[in-house]
Amino acid sequence: MLNIILLLTLIGRDPNVGTAGFDLLNITVPARPAAMGNATIADAGDAFGFFFNPAGLVDMEESRLGTTYMNYLAGVQLGSLSYAKPLDDKGVGIGLTYLNSGAMKRTDAVGNEQGTFSVGYFNFDFAFGYLLTEPVALGLGLKGLYGKIDTFFTVGAGANIGGSFLLPIEGLHFGIAIRNIGMVFKPFRAEKDKLPLDFGAGLNYSTNSLNLNLDLTKPLYSRFGIRAGVEYWLTSFLAARTGYNSFGSDLKTGGGSDIFGGFSLGLGVKVLSYQLDYAFTPMLALGRVHRFTLSFAL
Repeated sequence: MLNIILLLTLIGRDPNVGTAGFDLLNITVPARPAAMGNATIADAGDAFGFFFNPAGLVDMEESRLGTTYMNYLAGVQLGSLSYAKPLDDKGVGIGLTYLNSGAMKRTDAVGNEQGTFSVGYFNFDFAFGYLLTEPVALGLGLKGLYGKIDTFFTVGAGANIGGSFLLPIEGLHFGIAIRNIGMVFKPFRAEKDKLPLDFGAGLNYSTNSLNLNLDLTKPLYSRFGIRAGVEYWLTSFLAARTGYNSFGSDLKTGGGSDIFGGFSLGLGVKVLSYQLDYAFTPMLALGRVHRFTLSFAL
């Protein structure tokens, strides 16, 4: 039982998470957006972008397949697999995200070991984007949700809707997204939790070598948050990234490392059609999180 409490406490302390059912939906798994402070609403034109704004599918230039591995806290492992494909003035994407705690000790009320159990979650995503007019794109994403703790399970469904707008200033995009509209049909307990509904708007300014992202978000059960990210391609094959997420202040404990709360770093390496991305996120007293993403054109 203590292991369950520890796992759920760590997830609840993630700087992207509020307080609702399937809070895992708000943990950013892919490395590139994580390195850029999770500022993704107006910069969603890659293999994983439809997780954050399905309208970004119309910005895809080629079909891409991507996979991510994330070493989370307390030995928890997360990963994702995603495929996105442009179709003229449309785009489609499918994806799977999972969490696995590994074997955890089961104990009774006085601490005697009673074998092991595990915690697991799966999200199945399908998204569609459509270019409504030349400067305006809309998108819809649907998701099926499943979670399991020992012999107990939960089932839910949700949707993301988004828009992408090309502004009259060259290189400037505006995006809006409402994420995690839906409900839990079969809860762990009698009371049905709501999904972690999130409203957001963002700007992206891009050149051949530079991406600047800025998002304003409002989770249903939390305050307004600001997310900012920078990506600069030092050469044609190497990118440096950094970002800031204001929700990282929730992790501060008064220690000397609090100054790093909310900041993130990362790198991207591109060789031919292959791209490897890495992100490092300090979670202060809770530990450090590493993410690796590999994607390639099909």
